[in-house]
Amino acid sequence: MEKSELIKRYGELSEKSLQIALARHAAVLWMQARHQVGHSKEECYREASQVEWSGRRFGGSTLERYWSYFRREGFEGLLTSGRLDKGKSRVFQADFLKLLEERRKARPKGTIKELLRELKREGLFLEPMWKSAPSIYRYLRAKGLDSKSMKQQWVGTPSGPTKSFEMGYVNELWMTDVMHGPMIGKVATRLVAMIDDVSRLCVYGEYRESEKEVDFWFVFRAAMERRGVPQKVYTDRGKIFTSTQTKLACARLDIELLHAKPYAAWSKGKIERFFKTVQDQFQSRLEYEPAKSVEELNLRFWEWVEAEYHQREHSALKESPRSRFMREEKAIRLLDGEILSASFQERERRRVRGDATLNWRGKSWETPVYLRGSYVEVRSDPFKGEEAPELWHEGVMVGKLRLLDRKINGQAFTSRQRYE
Repeated sequence: MEKSELIKRYGELSEKSLQIALARHAAVLWMQARHQVGHSKEECYREASQVEWSGRRFGGSTLERYWSYFRREGFEGLLTSGRLDKGKSRVFQADFLKLLEERRKARPKGTIKELLRELKREGLFLEPMWKSAPSIYRYLRAKGLDSKSMKQQWVGTPSGPTKSFEMGYVNELWMTDVMHGPMIGKVATRLVAMIDDVSRLCVYGEYRESEKEVDFWFVFRAAMERRGVPQKVYTDRGKIFTSTQTKLACARLDIELLHAKPYAAWSKGKIERFFKTVQDQFQSRLEYEPAKSVEELNLRFWEWVEAEYHQREHSALKESPRSRFMREEKAIRLLDGEILSASFQERERRRVRGDATLNWRGKSWETPVYLRGSYVEVRSDPFKGEEAPELWHEGVMVGKLRLLDRKINGQAFTSRQRYE
């Protein structure tokens, strides 16, 4: 699928629709795993209907239908377009809903009724609006902010194994994590790395200057460009690994995202062992010959990985990681780089100010005048930082944003005033 087609397919979906699709996807993957170990489909439907998936429950017949859709169309079969107003409340204004979310997150242990009473005392929730209170409950439930969802946030979330394990073939499972790296001057580096479970091959790793979501995406995409697309990815519950955007990217690429259970870091022993090897055999050398820049640090790290770590016999494999990985080279699934970029596209909601500008990434950008006061969506490719982002409004691409140039606008204003 081309990038433009992929963006068009997913771009018109609301956040609620994406969350529903991800919940369906998690349920289907869970049922498939149960079926593979000997359980009948009927048992899978029945057991899955008793579990909450991101705060939602599905009936047995509904789960059977989702499974059928997924087998025919993949993740796309689980998407829903929803109402024509794209999941927006038809009763409450966007400003009120934003305030409601902020207050709810600030008081997670309180009840929704208490929250509404507080808003009423402040004059923000008027008497006639009490008739629409059920819409508030539905809205918060869809956002995962109802009492039940907030108390049971771990229920229905796929978790990793609790015993020692090993996959059967390469790219069946990748493990990833972040490790503190050396200081480069005043810069604290982080090593973001991914390894293949079976071969212990480092599919890609890089020292980054931060530990943000985009740093993980950069390494993840680079790994897939070089080594193919994995079937599963196993991580801890760090924010960069559990975000909606990360889940959505994995779902688009048909990758099952698994998370270690809380306080069970030992279940990621292979990636932890790789980090220890990096510390003992690579970073220890930097004490005698420090790297002068992050670029030099990465060049030396990649040279060590390819020339030493990948070529040396692994004690558990009795062969080198590279040799084990290359034995199944023909089975590796590769994807075009444009599709990978589109899968990790960032989306941020902004409100256009009265002067037809908006703030994004610390800069001011111009928008068409007719969008003043409207909520828009800014979409960007995190791997093309210098490229102007796209501006979307109500599911339609308006065009590329343009940096605000007040001097040019001032010249145009002066010229108009001269002849009026």
